[in-house]
Amino acid sequence: MRDVIGARGHIKDVADFLSKVQEVAVRHHVMIQVLDAEMVYGRLHLLSAYDHAARSFREGSNATNSLGLETLLYASGESQIQKALAKMGVKTGTTCIAVVVGAEENYSGSLDAVVSELLSSTRCERDDAVLEGDRETLRRFGVSDREVETVTEGQYGDLVLERVAMVDVLKR
Repeated sequence: MRDVIGARGHIKDVADFLSKVQEVAVRHHVMIQVLDAEMVYGRLHLLSAYDHAARSFREGSNATNSLGLETLLYASGESQIQKALAKMGVKTGTTCIAVVVGAEENYSGSLDAVVSELLSSTRCERDDAVLEGDRETLRRFGVSDREVETVTEGQYGDLVLERVAMVDVLKR
C-alpha cells in the first residue's frame, strides 16, 4: 500500500520539518519519505522507487536498514546515502516537496488521513503539479542532453525509471 503526493511549503528548519514528518509516521505506523520535488519526474518515478525498495527488503538485498532510505536511494538513482541525500533530500529553503507514504499490505488505516495530518503538521499545501517533470528536471537529475535526444518527449520519464532500476546493479 503506497501513495505519492506533491506539496508546497517552505522548509525553514530541516530538522524540525523532518521531526514533524517522523512524528506522523510513527503515530500512523507508516513509512514517510520526503524529497525535493524539483528532482522528481512524475508520480511513477517515486512509485517505482518505493516498489524497488520494498522488493529489496523482501529479497534481502536492501542496502539500508530503513525502507525510507532505501526508497531515497532508488529515487535518486544513487547507491550511496550521502549522494542520494545531496541529490534529492529536502534542504533549507525547499518549497516543492514530494512525499512517499508506504504501509504494510494489511494496514487498516487510511493513507489519506496520514497525508492530511502530515500536510497540517508541516504547514504545507497539497500540489501534485510539483511532481510534473520536464527537460530541465532531467538535467537536474543528471540525464545528459545526448540521452534526452535519443527518446521522444513521451519517453522522458523512462530515462529516470532506467536510473531507478540501475540502483539494483549499483548496489552489488
